[in-house]
Amino acid sequence: MAGGDVPEWITALADGDKSHWTKAWDTGRTPWHNSEVVGALQKYIEQLTGGNKQARVLLPLCGKSLDMKWLADEGYSVVGVELVETAAKLYFEENNIKYTQQKINDDIIIYEGVDVKIRYIVGDFLSCTSEICGGQVDAIWDINALVAIPMNSWNSYVDTCVSLLKPTKRLLLSTIVYDEAERASKPIMPYSVPAEKIQKLYGDRFDVQHLEDTDFLYFIKPQAALLNWNPTKCDQCIHLLTLKK
Repeated sequence: MAGGDVPEWITALADGDKSHWTKAWDTGRTPWHNSEVVGALQKYIEQLTGGNKQARVLLPLCGKSLDMKWLADEGYSVVGVELVETAAKLYFEENNIKYTQQKINDDIIIYEGVDVKIRYIVGDFLSCTSEICGGQVDAIWDINALVAIPMNSWNSYVDTCVSLLKPTKRLLLSTIVYDEAERASKPIMPYSVPAEKIQKLYGDRFDVQHLEDTDFLYFIKPQAALLNWNPTKCDQCIHLLTLKK
């Protein structure tokens, strides 16, 4: 079992309140950021896009993910959505990408890459519409977005994904799985989302195909230390979901 107290700034993130996430980004407290392109995306991009080299790919809760630049460099059009504007500014600055900026309303700001096919939407993903995204997308790459969302919003999250995805298209889902008994009695993100939870959450709307499990302990350990949690095993689980007709 986990011991000790979890830092207040981390527990505050669990309620999804924008002010807490903004503070985390503004102070550089983003242990979830991956400094590399995720191998599963590179491995399964053909299955995700159906071989469409000009596919529009959506990344919910994209942060500063380097996957966006990799996709754009490969010729895909990218739509990222993130709650906090600091993440958008850092993303474009750190990758030396020129951009334009347009405030749609008090809740939505759109950054567009110049000469790079990246639309970065600053706003609540659950409020996103296909109009804001520039139309429905051909594919969704969920790189551990679901595991960071409060569980009482999971159904709304799936509804939003379905509304933004073209019929019969695909979602590549990355989740993490660990022994929940090793954590405190009141779990907070990142949540464990094993295959049975995925089937229950997505099965009515998608055909679900399990692709692989890989060791993720090396990546989760630094985050776990902040949570006073000492996992003995943690896997990254990849599923390919195809929207049913």
